[in-house]
Amino acid sequence: MPIEPHQLGELLDRYWPTLLAWVGGERHTAEDIIQQAFIQLAQEDPVPTNCVAWLFKVSKRLSVNQHISLSRRQTRERVVAEVRSSDKSKSSTAEIDLNDSLAQLDHSQREIIVAKIWGGLTFEEIGNLLQLPTTTVWRSYQEGIDRLKHILGET
Repeated sequence: MPIEPHQLGELLDRYWPTLLAWVGGERHTAEDIIQQAFIQLAQEDPVPTNCVAWLFKVSKRLSVNQHISLSRRQTRERVVAEVRSSDKSKSSTAEIDLNDSLAQLDHSQREIIVAKIWGGLTFEEIGNLLQLPTTTVWRSYQEGIDRLKHILGET
């Protein structure tokens, strides 16, 4: 039988700050990791014997996975940047400015804009991919585009 909602709420209230300290790093990322751990706990059937230890273990695993994923992405981006910089004949100043500007967006906005413009995906497809409502994707896209215009001085 899954964990009772009131038990989950009590664990959340009592251990959220401790788990934030345990995971460390950027606050938003740590909060996402802990939230994911609690979601997984809510789906566990049967409930782990020691929910607190389980939360610490899962939070650590999710944190390590997040770090590995981030490292891989940064390595890919660095390789792409090196390839682009070595082939100056194909790079324009505008393209470099755009890449620098995209890097200033938050991760979610950058993903949505790249998927929409360069990936050719619809807002619905992006929403399914990122597990977000279509309206949230559209709003984030609009906000990202507005921010890009501001960064590029085209307001």
